[in-house]
Amino acid sequence: MKAVSYDRFGGPEVLEYVELPDPTPGTRQLLIETAAVGVNFPDIACAHLLLQASTTLRAGESLLVHGAAGGVGSLAVQIGKALGAGPVIGTASTAQRREFVKALGADAAISYDEPGWTEQVRELTSGRGVDVLIESIGGEVSSKTSTRWLLSAGICCSVPLADPASRSRRAD
Repeated sequence: MKAVSYDRFGGPEVLEYVELPDPTPGTRQLLIETAAVGVNFPDIACAHLLLQASTTLRAGESLLVHGAAGGVGSLAVQIGKALGAGPVIGTASTAQRREFVKALGADAAISYDEPGWTEQVRELTSGRGVDVLIESIGGEVSSKTSTRWLLSAGICCSVPLADPASRSRRAD
């Protein structure tokens, strides 16, 4: 089968068109033949729906995006900035991912797995907390932000997790 693959962050120049072995479906799985597909359209739709259907992010409102270097998260950062949100804060696990988040336009990129990250959120919002939280990490990270840093009238939008157990372990 043909696939688009990448092994590092970047723009379209990091994408490679490759030939891979045809996948073999396992128990309770199926294989779908496609003639054409878009790259990350579900991520675009999900990010848009989170910011404009689950809530209506407005210019000047603060946005915290967990997992901001991922598919939905990176698009949520860009959509948030395009809508005039600010500050737009992204979280990511590594320095390289945080650099990527900043390059997308986030006002700040912080590590969710280091002590004091919640205090950084408070500082970046001038002590107010965030108006909108996009939650895609799960586990302890989710419980800390949804209970401590979301404004009392704020909105928390959760991204459905394919495997919640593995996501919770990653956040620990």
